[in-house]
Amino acid sequence: MTNYNSWSSVVGPNFDVSFQAQYLFWVNWNGIQDLTTGFNPFGGWNQPYAHQYAGAITSNNCVPGINVSYDYLADTGFEAIKKNQTRRSAKNRTISKT
Repeated sequence: MTNYNSWSSVVGPNFDVSFQAQYLFWVNWNGIQDLTTGFNPFGGWNQPYAHQYAGAITSNNCVPGINVSYDYLADTGFEAIKKNQTRRSAKNRTISKT
Protein backbone atom coordinates (compact mmCIF):
# COMPACT_ATOMS: atom_id res chain seq x y z
CA MET A 1 0.00 0.00 0.00
CA THR A 2 1.82 3.07 -1.27
CA ASN A 3 1.93 5.79 -3.91
CA TYR A 4 4.55 7.17 -6.29
CA ASN A 5 5.73 10.01 -4.04
CA SER A 6 6.08 7.89 -0.90
CA TRP A 7 7.81 5.07 -2.78
CA SER A 8 10.19 7.45 -4.56
CA SER A 9 11.20 9.30 -1.41
CA VAL A 10 11.94 6.08 0.52
CA VAL A 11 13.59 3.76 -2.04
CA GLY A 12 13.56 5.60 -5.37
CA PRO A 13 11.10 5.20 -8.26
CA ASN A 14 13.14 2.49 -10.01
CA PHE A 15 13.46 0.14 -7.03
CA ASP A 16 11.55 -2.91 -8.32
CA VAL A 17 9.78 -5.29 -5.95
CA SER A 18 7.01 -6.39 -8.32
CA PHE A 19 8.55 -9.90 -8.47
CA GLN A 20 7.89 -10.24 -4.72
CA ALA A 21 4.84 -8.02 -4.31
CA GLN A 22 2.94 -8.29 -7.55
CA TYR A 23 -0.25 -6.63 -6.32
CA LEU A 24 -0.18 -2.90 -5.59
CA PHE A 25 -2.74 -1.18 -3.37
CA TRP A 26 -2.29 2.36 -4.71
CA VAL A 27 -3.09 5.39 -2.54
CA ASN A 28 -4.01 8.52 -4.49
CA TRP A 29 -6.82 10.64 -3.07
CA ASN A 30 -7.87 12.04 -6.44
CA GLY A 31 -11.58 11.30 -5.96
CA ILE A 32 -11.77 9.17 -9.11
CA GLN A 33 -12.96 5.56 -8.84
CA ASP A 34 -10.67 3.86 -11.34
CA LEU A 35 -7.23 2.29 -11.63
CA THR A 36 -5.61 4.51 -14.26
CA THR A 37 -6.30 8.24 -13.79
CA GLY A 38 -3.12 9.82 -12.47
CA PHE A 39 -1.21 6.56 -12.16
CA ASN A 40 2.49 6.64 -13.07
CA PRO A 41 4.30 3.29 -13.12
CA PHE A 42 6.79 2.79 -10.28
CA GLY A 43 8.40 0.00 -8.30
CA GLY A 44 7.94 -2.39 -11.23
CA TRP A 45 4.15 -2.04 -11.18
CA ASN A 46 2.46 -1.04 -14.44
CA GLN A 47 -0.95 -0.68 -12.83
CA PRO A 48 -2.49 -1.13 -9.39
CA TYR A 49 -4.99 -3.79 -8.33
CA ALA A 50 -6.72 -1.49 -5.88
CA HIS A 51 -6.99 2.29 -5.57
CA GLN A 52 -7.72 4.25 -2.40
CA TYR A 53 -9.30 7.30 -4.03
CA ALA A 54 -10.47 9.20 -0.94
CA GLY A 55 -9.41 9.20 2.66
CA ALA A 56 -9.57 10.89 6.02
CA ILE A 57 -13.16 11.97 5.34
CA THR A 58 -15.16 12.69 8.46
CA SER A 59 -18.79 11.83 7.92
CA ASN A 60 -21.79 11.77 10.20
CA ASN A 61 -23.65 9.28 7.98
CA CYS A 62 -22.42 5.98 9.42
CA VAL A 63 -20.22 6.56 12.43
CA PRO A 64 -20.16 10.20 13.57
CA GLY A 65 -16.72 11.76 13.85
CA ILE A 66 -14.76 8.79 12.45
CA ASN A 67 -12.45 9.27 9.46
CA VAL A 68 -13.33 7.02 6.53
CA SER A 69 -11.31 5.99 3.47
CA TYR A 70 -12.83 4.85 0.17
CA ASP A 71 -11.28 2.17 -2.03
CA TYR A 72 -11.89 0.99 -5.59
CA LEU A 73 -11.31 -2.65 -6.51
CA ALA A 74 -11.54 -3.80 -10.11
CA ASP A 75 -13.06 -7.17 -11.04
CA THR A 76 -9.59 -8.29 -12.05
CA GLY A 77 -8.16 -7.12 -8.75
CA PHE A 78 -8.29 -8.71 -5.32
CA GLU A 79 -11.36 -10.83 -6.03
CA ALA A 80 -9.55 -12.53 -8.91
CA ILE A 81 -6.44 -12.92 -6.74
CA LYS A 82 -8.49 -14.48 -3.97
CA LYS A 83 -10.11 -16.93 -6.41
CA ASN A 84 -6.72 -17.89 -7.88
CA GLN A 85 -5.20 -18.43 -4.44
CA THR A 86 -8.14 -20.60 -3.46
CA ARG A 87 -7.71 -22.67 -6.63
CA ARG A 88 -3.96 -22.97 -6.04
CA SER A 89 -4.51 -24.07 -2.44
CA ALA A 90 -6.93 -26.73 -3.61
CA LYS A 91 -4.44 -27.97 -6.22
CA ASN A 92 -1.62 -28.11 -3.66
CA ARG A 93 -3.60 -30.26 -1.26
CA THR A 94 -2.97 -33.92 -1.83
CA ILE A 95 -4.53 -36.86 -0.13
CA SER A 96 -2.16 -39.72 0.33
CA LYS A 97 -3.62 -43.19 0.26
CA THR A 98 -1.52 -45.77 1.99
